[in-house]
Amino acid sequence: MGPTIRELRAIHVAAHAVVQVAKGLTIERVFLDRSSSSAAGVVHSPPDNYSIGDSSCPGVRVQVRDVKTRDPLNEGIRRSIARSMVLADCAGCEAERFVFPKHADKEWSTADLASAIKLSLHYELCPRHHDEAARHAYLRRVHAEARREVKAHWQAIRALFLHLLQHNEADYATVAKLIRSASKGAKAHAETLSSGGARKESARD
Repeated sequence: MGPTIRELRAIHVAAHAVVQVAKGLTIERVFLDRSSSSAAGVVHSPPDNYSIGDSSCPGVRVQVRDVKTRDPLNEGIRRSIARSMVLADCAGCEAERFVFPKHADKEWSTADLASAIKLSLHYELCPRHHDEAARHAYLRRVHAEARREVKAHWQAIRALFLHLLQHNEADYATVAKLIRSASKGAKAHAETLSSGGARKESARD
């Protein structure tokens, strides 16, 4: 038995939200519509009008705005934000393929691809000229990177997926907290494995 539409939507938007927040950007909220099994989304600002993310979140790459002076974003920062948003756009379908490979939603993947291409062209992240081979190569690289982000943050995505199924929505603070918790859990697990390996080496000696 395959996943329900609601489960597909939940894993899709959970990946969008987690990757975006993990890259140091903010969201207003991520939601599943209570009245429709197919309605869901992530509410956030465009790259030209962004607020600062949570610097305590793992994976922060961009200081999007000076907190004290509130200086406007420069072009380089806008492009960095757009790049992170493109990865978040592609993370949704990559999460579906990772968890439900036989049931990924092609319609939503097409919509995400259109959004990623629009952002990429507007902020000159990919070739503007009509070189289809270059553009396809760029999109393959973006999807490969998005796939790595999904795998790297899988525990947080799964936690948000379960949260959305139960509560229908989550705000920025909730998503950031889930990412931090998953990061701490992964670190503790790695330390346990490392100490176990050290004990084995000591026993051999």
